[in-house]
Amino acid sequence: MIVKKNNDPNQLGRQYVEDKRDSNYLISEHLLKGLSPATITNKYWDDTIWWGDQGNTPQCVGYAWAHWIDDGPVYHSGSTHPYLQPSVIYRNAQKLDEWVGENYDGTSVRGGVKYLKSQNLVSNYYWGFDVNTLVNTVLNLGPVVVGTNWYYNMFYPNTTGLIKIGGPIAGGHAYVVNGVATTSKLFRIKKLL
Repeated sequence: MIVKKNNDPNQLGRQYVEDKRDSNYLISEHLLKGLSPATITNKYWDDTIWWGDQGNTPQCVGYAWAHWIDDGPVYHSGSTHPYLQPSVIYRNAQKLDEWVGENYDGTSVRGGVKYLKSQNLVSNYYWGFDVNTLVNTVLNLGPVVVGTNWYYNMFYPNTTGLIKIGGPIAGGHAYVVNGVATTSKLFRIKKLL
């Protein structure tokens, strides 16, 4: 959902648009329901398959979904990486997202997954809107593509790579959460910006 304005790498746009239907497709009700609580406190999914970087493009949704496909729990043997080009996901997501036309930068996580579903790369998609659902999904099922607000301080991780939320909202951004450590209360993300 990233949009860069005026070539400023710290100026993003295109943010979440609520869809009331999402509450009928919650991860907690469809994927996590009936699962025993995870007994592990951390899980890190593979993220070494491919390290594509969106660079100075508005294609974070395409890159997030391409990384999810390559780094998720399903291995695509014999394929080149990325399995599906981020630009293809991005362009097709714009045709299916919640905004009219395609003459704009950015798209939505929803548009990206709708395209993947149209290509039979996912059978269903579900939503989560709270930290506990995100933690349980990463611990039990696999990486998650998220679309969140991105704050200015998040552009500047510390020397160990830790990102702290702070500053004004720069806009929306899509990325993959591919790890969690509940004891330290940290998520690991694959963000290439």
